[in-house]
Amino acid sequence: MSESESDPFDYVTPSDLEPTDTHDYEIDSVCVENDDYPDELAIFDANSEGQLTETWIAATGESFVALADWR
Repeated sequence: MSESESDPFDYVTPSDLEPTDTHDYEIDSVCVENDDYPDELAIFDANSEGQLTETWIAATGESFVALADWR
């Protein structure tokens, strides 16, 4: 890149990465045991009781790894 060209990358600072809301989340999880395919672990907002849960994380079978393997 020459000196006359501008850098097209939009750099961020740590303050850009901080959450914008201050909601304290409490998470809960449930293991879904399936007969015909691998069991699933679902993680979701515990404060969503009585509401339609719109966001959750789910993992199956080989998605699980030992924490020590990733350190």
